[in-house]
Amino acid sequence: MKKVFQLVFTMLAFMAVTISFAEIKEHKLSDNDLNYIINVPNRAELTHVIDENGLTYLRITLPDKSVFMVSILPIRRGQADARTIKPALLTQGAAFAKDSEEGKVKLLDLKRDGKIVGNYFSLTDKQPKEDEYKYMSQGVVDYNFILGVFTYLTNDKEAWANFGGIDPVSLINDSLKDKVTKNFEKIKLTNEELSKFELSAVRHFYSRQKSILYNNTDIYTAILSNLEEKYTQSFINGKENCTIFYYYFSDKLGENQKAFLTGLLYGQKGKPTNEHPETFLIKDNYLIVFSFPRSSKLHREIGRLIENKFKEKE
Repeated sequence: MKKVFQLVFTMLAFMAVTISFAEIKEHKLSDNDLNYIINVPNRAELTHVIDENGLTYLRITLPDKSVFMVSILPIRRGQADARTIKPALLTQGAAFAKDSEEGKVKLLDLKRDGKIVGNYFSLTDKQPKEDEYKYMSQGVVDYNFILGVFTYLTNDKEAWANFGGIDPVSLINDSLKDKVTKNFEKIKLTNEELSKFELSAVRHFYSRQKSILYNNTDIYTAILSNLEEKYTQSFINGKENCTIFYYYFSDKLGENQKAFLTGLLYGQKGKPTNEHPETFLIKDNYLIVFSFPRSSKLHREIGRLIENKFKEKE
C-alpha cells in the first residue's frame, strides 16, 4: 500500500504540533470548538501533517516505523454515525482490493460497550514496492461530537492485527470546549444558559454569504476593519439548528458597516428571508450574527439576552 496515503474525506485543520511520547500517553489538541485528547502508545510520535494537496491529518509514527493516520470531522452528537460513511468506505476499499491478496473488501465492526461505533477493512498488498507498506487497514469511528477517519499502514503482520497497539475506538476523547475568549466572556452564553439545549460542534450556515463572512472575514477588512477575534456557539433547539457568531474588530462599526452587512446578507430585499434568515447585532467593535431558521422565535430571545449583556457590560 502506498506510503503516503491520499485521505479522501473532508478534514478539519488542527494546530501544528509534533510531540514525542516517552512516558505520557495522551495529549490535548484544540480547534475553535473542541478539545481532543489523543491516546497513543509510549514512544510514539504524533505529528500534524499537511500534504501536497492541502489535506490535513494527524500522523502517529510507531517505533517500528508503521504509521496510523486520522482525520477529524465534526458532527452533531448522536447523529453520526459512522454508518453514514459505510458506502464510501466500501467504495474506497473496493478500489484497493483489486491489487490486494484478498481480492475483495469486507467491513468489520468496531464496538464500544457492545455498541457498534465504526467499521474498518484490512487488505494485503500483492506486490508492495520498496518504499510502500504491505498491510493496510482503514476505517471510521464515531467519537460523539466528531468522526475519526483512520488509516493504519505497516509491514508487521502481527502488529497489523491490533493496529500497532492503537485502539481506534479509544484513540480520541472529545468534549465541547469551554474556551476562554479575550473579548466575549461577558456577552457569550454561559453554560447555564446553554444547558437547556443540545450542544453541537457543527457551525450552522443558512446562506452562502454568511459562510463567506465567517470563513473569509479578512476580505472585508477595508470595510469592517481588522478582525481581532471570532468565536461561535452552536446548539440544537428541538428541530432548530442554531449558531451564534461572535466577531470583534479593531475599529467601531457604524451605519456604513451596518448598510454593508445588510446588503451582504440580504441583497436587494434588505431584510431576512427564508433563504437568508440570519439576523445581526452591532455594538461598538462587536458584530453578533444569529444564524437560526427563519421560523425560529428563539433568535429574538437570545438577541435580547445578549443585548442585555452588553448593557450590563457598560
